[in-house]
Amino acid sequence: MPASVPALAFQSGIPSYECGEIGHPEVTDWLVEMSVDVVCVACWNRVIPASVLDIPRHGFLNVHPSILPAYRGPYPLFWQYRAGETATGVSVHWMDAGLDTGDIAGQREIQFEDGIRGAEAEALCALTGGALLAEVLVKLENGELLRTSQPEGGSYFSVPSKDDFTLDADWHPRRAFNFMRANAEWGVPFRHESEDTVHWLADALAWREEATPEAAGEGRVWAPFRGGAVLAVECP
Repeated sequence: MPASVPALAFQSGIPSYECGEIGHPEVTDWLVEMSVDVVCVACWNRVIPASVLDIPRHGFLNVHPSILPAYRGPYPLFWQYRAGETATGVSVHWMDAGLDTGDIAGQREIQFEDGIRGAEAEALCALTGGALLAEVLVKLENGELLRTSQPEGGSYFSVPSKDDFTLDADWHPRRAFNFMRANAEWGVPFRHESEDTVHWLADALAWREEATPEAAGEGRVWAPFRGGAVLAVECP
């Protein structure tokens, strides 16, 4: 795969236009000139002005890696792993003035395997979301597309802080293992405290439902959790 969207567009013979601020007059003039039917974005993390949302004939579609209205915001996978979710999904929704609050065009559930890395989870969401978006666009072309309002409630989470990488010793070890595996690539140490002992951990290697496992070895530690432990790599 090419390293960038413009490179992929060039290889496919698709015109591309690289811009900075989407609300800039040059950008909006280009969208008007192109007579765009629909604009598709993925994991878009900025509010698009209403004047821009109204330019395409059908509006803007966004691919978001959660089953909305749950886990709105810029890093939904991080927060789903932190909450111990065992399944997630992708939503294709129409964009409005809010943050991930627009009508749903389609949704599909995804089941992750234990220990999946963050990049692998994102790739799976991208493949699933891309296929779902293509189906939505076919329905739109055929005039079959339905718009479903999001249920009331839901949740929104912002950018994680360092404190959000703290591990709760009351978690089940499987939950802690999956959270660490998925978010180790952030490079932020995981803080674990148990019986007045604090460990700073970089990654997780395994988990088990045993209270007193064997010795871990140099640079590793069995971090205790409720009903078991996680074999983790200690930070230097």
